[in-house]
Amino acid sequence: MGFFKNLKKAMNDQKETDVSKMNFQRYDGFAGSAVQKFADVSVPVCPICGKNPHWLVHINFKTLKTFPVLVRERNTHLKCDSCGMIMHNTVREENGEMPAIFIKPSPRDNITTMTFDVLGDQAENFDLAGKEMTIWEINQMAEKK
Repeated sequence: MGFFKNLKKAMNDQKETDVSKMNFQRYDGFAGSAVQKFADVSVPVCPICGKNPHWLVHINFKTLKTFPVLVRERNTHLKCDSCGMIMHNTVREENGEMPAIFIKPSPRDNITTMTFDVLGDQAENFDLAGKEMTIWEINQMAEKK
């Protein structure tokens, strides 16, 4: 019975939208490694605390359409392990294909945007809450730390 309980918990974690209840973790193995690489490469320095974090990740999906093509919305939440800042990115997937931003992440990406959800315990600018910024803007902000 323990296996099914763990499976149910994992499925519920995938649907979780409340940041305080999300199960953040590192995806250093094969599963989730593209998303973990996206986090580590795209944002090498936390824009809030200025440290080089080990990003913790939470991924959830929302199915938008199932026929004739499966279309899902993927929300990728990143959490700084130093200050607790959380930001997320939302992309659409068709037929389970990984979006290009995860396959070839870049810290110079001026298209991919992240939204600040929780500013963490070292925040100085509270206007960032809910603000959407490009990866490039976030990295520029981190360089000033």
